[in-house]
Amino acid sequence: MGLPVLAQQPDPLLKVRNQFYENTLSVDEAVMNQFRLLRRAEFSEPEEEFIKCGTPFYSLVHEHAEKLSIQTLSAISPALSADNRNLAQESYNSPDGKFMIIYETDGVHAVPSEDANSNSVPDYVEWVAEAADSSYRHEINNLGFTDPIPAGELYTVYIRNLSFIYGETVQASAEPSGTFIRIENDFVGFPPNTDPEGDQKGAIKVTMAHEFKHAIQYAQNNWSGDSDRWAEMDATLMEEVVYDTVNDYYNYIDGSFDDLFSASSNTLIPGSYEDVTWAIFFHEEFGELFWTEVWDVIEASPSTPFISAVSTTLTDHQTDFNSEVLLNYAWHYTSGAKSLPGFGFQEHSNYPTPRLSDTYADLQAELSDEYQLTRLSARYIEYVPNIGNNGFVKFNYLVSSSAIQLGLIVYKKDGSFETTFINDPVAAIQRTAEMTLSWPDIEKLGVVAVNASTVSNGSFRIQATEYFAAEEVTLSQNYPNPFNPRTKIRVEIPYNQYGRIDVYDYTGRYISTIVEGVLEAGVNEYTFNADNLASGIYLYILSTDEGVRYGKMTLIK
Repeated sequence: MGLPVLAQQPDPLLKVRNQFYENTLSVDEAVMNQFRLLRRAEFSEPEEEFIKCGTPFYSLVHEHAEKLSIQTLSAISPALSADNRNLAQESYNSPDGKFMIIYETDGVHAVPSEDANSNSVPDYVEWVAEAADSSYRHEINNLGFTDPIPAGELYTVYIRNLSFIYGETVQASAEPSGTFIRIENDFVGFPPNTDPEGDQKGAIKVTMAHEFKHAIQYAQNNWSGDSDRWAEMDATLMEEVVYDTVNDYYNYIDGSFDDLFSASSNTLIPGSYEDVTWAIFFHEEFGELFWTEVWDVIEASPSTPFISAVSTTLTDHQTDFNSEVLLNYAWHYTSGAKSLPGFGFQEHSNYPTPRLSDTYADLQAELSDEYQLTRLSARYIEYVPNIGNNGFVKFNYLVSSSAIQLGLIVYKKDGSFETTFINDPVAAIQRTAEMTLSWPDIEKLGVVAVNASTVSNGSFRIQATEYFAAEEVTLSQNYPNPFNPRTKIRVEIPYNQYGRIDVYDYTGRYISTIVEGVLEAGVNEYTFNADNLASGIYLYILSTDEGVRYGKMTLIK
């Protein structure tokens, strides 16, 4: 079920970073703006929202340190220094011997004092150590990511009062691993999650999984290149992979802001927390080693664009990027109230219902106005047929680029569904897709339109209309004729409608009814058995919504 929590706003640190990459901020301006966000209290700015992760600040500084002014470096230096040991701090090594947890029991950074097992180590510290070990086992031992911890060394985790920040991974050359982690000291007042052990332990778990993935990223690509812009989505994915029951990421995909359910028509480059479901799709569709394979490509060549690494990995799985990004968005469309059994995300019923660009309450007489699509974005459009739509589904489309992919998802009135994916459109040429589904059987038709291009915007126009299997009701001559004792009667119906075929002898006496009920659109054949009848001429009469038709047949025994 969803969480009763105010949705988290799109991350301000990532917004600033994007402004830098879009050349609307200098690197000094971007770094200082991020620093102010992390140190709001020092600048007397309100703490109106939580920040999932402070790492985007440290990665931006690390990648562009040589371009920063002396004034900027001096101002931010307190945030970059390691939390050196002092007399107030204590340490605890994790049970697996991989992590050293540094904590305090007094003062502003003190951890909660509860110690259920009376071993002089606060429970909170042990929870952090357990989460760190669990994250290591899953991300390194199970998934096979590059180990950021040198053999024989311990990775340092500082428990600090971060106020409104879950955690952060900091680059530090003095550390054997090159980084260390800071994690919040109590998580009091933070957004809730679904961990059966409580919100506090849940927040610890997902923060450790998230931040340790940043440490792995540093080991694999030194926080550089295009892939680092997708780092938050990647780290948030690990929260779900390592701790499936916590679901803290639900706070970021409530359908209100920039997630792929509410704002699919906006580009998702670069990936943020709210884009995590884009990554979950590949994890669920191709298995838990998919992202390990992607990051292996990046580690081998850190300058490789993130999407190129994804595309290379998909080729290894004998599929292509365009097809999979369409299926990805189709999964997003079939979530929340639009969930379908056996299709889409494992947790689709807990996800938001997608926001539609348009809903048509009738079929269209012509192509729609032009819809715009930024790169790697999608639009969700829906058709709800009215009682006057009787024909089969006909879908016309015109796209600006072959990168525009289209998916049709039919919700039938009987509870079943059908999908049609159009992966090979031709730019600037109107094309048609005809389905053997009649509108009276359809509750609604969903259209998922995706621009799979990573570099260019695009557009499309669509039209949902109908076609008929026949121009009118046609009753054919029975065959064989004459017959003994069986014959077939062929009927063509333009759309589903009520009908019946009755047989009479030549004097007008009723003999039998061959069929009665809804006759399906298209060609139908019915068999008449005259075993118990005498030779002679008989009439067969077809009655439908469009009138009465009849034919003669001869029985010879």
